[in-house]
Amino acid sequence: KLLNLERLRSLSKRDADSGNAVSILPDATAFVLVSDDGLEVKISHRALINRMAWFWRVYPFRIGQIAYAHHPINSSHFIYELLVPLLEGIPVVLADEQTASQPRQVLKQLASNRVSRITLEVASLRLLMDALQTDEELDLLNLRHCFCYGGIESEDLLKFQKWIPDANLIGFYGAME
Repeated sequence: KLLNLERLRSLSKRDADSGNAVSILPDATAFVLVSDDGLEVKISHRALINRMAWFWRVYPFRIGQIAYAHHPINSSHFIYELLVPLLEGIPVVLADEQTASQPRQVLKQLASNRVSRITLEVASLRLLMDALQTDEELDLLNLRHCFCYGGIESEDLLKFQKWIPDANLIGFYGAME
């Protein structure tokens, strides 16, 4: 399903013109993360926008790039892997739950959709590299940026450079902890 930004803008303008606009304060909660042990972390609108603005400034998108969203919808990774590109006008390929859990299917989806950006945890990166090693026919020539949460080790980097030599592997150690 497509998100029609022009329709959202017109609805937003209509609401603002009619006096029905809702005021959102920067420090109000945008969303709540819940850890496996039940700890709740509130993320403010200010923090959400600051992180996205930082990302856009440090890792700007280029015309023709395609992003990939495969994390569960209730995870912070999903929020960022969806909103960061969409708000810059970059299309996002959405993986369903079944595809996202199968490394070979993820690789096929990346290749067939010419995805240029993906966000992974280190464990997922290792599974993709192992799957790629067994299926050398997959063309990931469009992949340019792989953002990875967790501790990337030398072996991970060597495999990545071997199998996807034209892409950048960017570590975000501690970014979500």
